[in-house]
Amino acid sequence: MDWILQGNPNRYDIDDYLARYPYVYWSVTRNRDDISLDDSAFIWRAGNLSGAIAIGKVMELPVRRDQVQYPEALGTDLWAAIRDEPSQIKVGVEVSEVRLTFEENMVPRNILKNHPVLSKSLIIRQPQHSVFRLNAEEAKSLLLLWTGQDKELSNQTDGESEGRLRLHQRYMRERSQKIVQLKKDQFKADNGRLFCELCSFDFAEH
Repeated sequence: MDWILQGNPNRYDIDDYLARYPYVYWSVTRNRDDISLDDSAFIWRAGNLSGAIAIGKVMELPVRRDQVQYPEALGTDLWAAIRDEPSQIKVGVEVSEVRLTFEENMVPRNILKNHPVLSKSLIIRQPQHSVFRLNAEEAKSLLLLWTGQDKELSNQTDGESEGRLRLHQRYMRERSQKIVQLKKDQFKADNGRLFCELCSFDFAEH
């Protein structure tokens, strides 16, 4: 089974927690009896920079916080206020990868919101809880987004068809147009005209 575990950075410093510990405990307010060992879990940050920021595996079933195996990894000091902690029941997750920023390829909420499968998931439609179960199709789609693979969004299972919808996610490095123009102006001032330094091709003459 696959899960999304959500946290609110206004109530808990999720980024610091994931940076400190490779093994984390997450509050479980529902679905306690449905969580199993070796289940996959995505860590989701709510708020302005919402999205999937880590992935891991359930290594410790939900128990009371005073019964966890590694109490030093609870990160109690990271709550904005002790009263903010929503549950005394914690699930232990071994984190395998963390991506806290867009540059690190976190999966932002808007990607899921526009996805034909994940737009229907509870984390998008009813994001008020801390634990969300993913069905098989949702889990597969989110994992493909996380790994950066091309996303097959057709329901067809064999053959090819024209007009099949695919979602591609990639980062592009943008050039500063101001710097480009300054370089052109400097080159023209030094040489009297613009031309290719390698082949002397002059665009103005052709």
